[in-house]
Amino acid sequence: VHGYGLLRAPEILINSSNVGIVKIAKRLDKQTFYRYIKLFGFGTITNVDFPGEADGKLNSPSKWSIPTMSTLPMGYEVRATAIQLACAYSAIANHGRMNRPFLVSKAVSGDGDTEIIRQPLMVRQVIPEWVSDTIYNILREVVTRGTARSANSPYVKIAGKTGTSKKHAYGTTKYKSHEYYSSFAGIAPFEDPKVVGVIVIDNPKAGKYYGGFVAAPLFRAIIEKAVSAGIVESPRSLKLAVSAYHDEKTAVPALRFMLAAQAKEVLRKRRLVPKIIGVGNVVISQVPKAYSEVEVGDTVWVYLGERENQTDKVILPDLRGLSIRDAIKKLTELGVKPIISGYGVVVEQEPAPFTEVKIGCECKVRGMSIVRNELNGKSSKNSGDFWKN
Repeated sequence: VHGYGLLRAPEILINSSNVGIVKIAKRLDKQTFYRYIKLFGFGTITNVDFPGEADGKLNSPSKWSIPTMSTLPMGYEVRATAIQLACAYSAIANHGRMNRPFLVSKAVSGDGDTEIIRQPLMVRQVIPEWVSDTIYNILREVVTRGTARSANSPYVKIAGKTGTSKKHAYGTTKYKSHEYYSSFAGIAPFEDPKVVGVIVIDNPKAGKYYGGFVAAPLFRAIIEKAVSAGIVESPRSLKLAVSAYHDEKTAVPALRFMLAAQAKEVLRKRRLVPKIIGVGNVVISQVPKAYSEVEVGDTVWVYLGERENQTDKVILPDLRGLSIRDAIKKLTELGVKPIISGYGVVVEQEPAPFTEVKIGCECKVRGMSIVRNELNGKSSKNSGDFWKN
């Protein structure tokens, strides 16, 4: 327990005072407290357009024990999903209005007919606008002078709240004494919110486990990168400032068995500088090694040589059943150029598996995933070509 002394209501949230939040909750009767928790979406599905959503857990007041009014305000005796938390914070950012979340805003069939169009749909007004705006301003102060100061960015104004809870010991009514969930729910940019994000770290191992130390700085880093990349709308001057603030990084591609010209092209597309060393028909090694994280503009040493069998041919593996990402990785390592259509799991490839091909040739890979057709309520297989942005 931190010795804060007497705290006003805003300072209780800003300093994440468990004692203070319990005292506030006890000013409400059980039914009122429960009703507002439900209004914020806990204990029920959000109806997001994705199958298998969990509803979490929130017992009705009739099942509460004597300590519940002390533990529930601190986040215990309740199980919530990340999307429930995101929706709750979205309501605060949206002047108290709760909207239904969705993952896909539009789907277009191969013949150009629009199959699905989704627009924001208000579900309910959770709390009055003035209450929501008051809380929103307090969440900004959590970041500027409270438990989430590590999320405070000089380039993007962020609001949010930290969370730290012990992990439940499954099969019991107890909690583990030294295992935690560390979290941060954030909103940005504060002046005109576009993004709500929830970061949850399962049992952090870095020595510190509080959400303000572990999760909050990660949210800040993600938002600053998103602004720099233009994913989050912001003034161009802000994007340039954030870009200058962060050293841009990239992953070194796998170059083994590529031709020298191919390796140069791949590295230059990653904004890396190729340095070719030796003679031979293919790349036999590289420094740094594949998938290492380096800064944009770094040099990659590419060593050429002859393959042991003195051939410029490879045998294509069977890619069917692999993820598109794994298929790309395998083909790239062999020096074969992947031509991708669709997404999800590989269902077809051309040339066929175990065909001998020349290094540098193309291999067409088609992916397929199972999506839900909301028009008829049936599940069906669709290739990735069905979806167009």
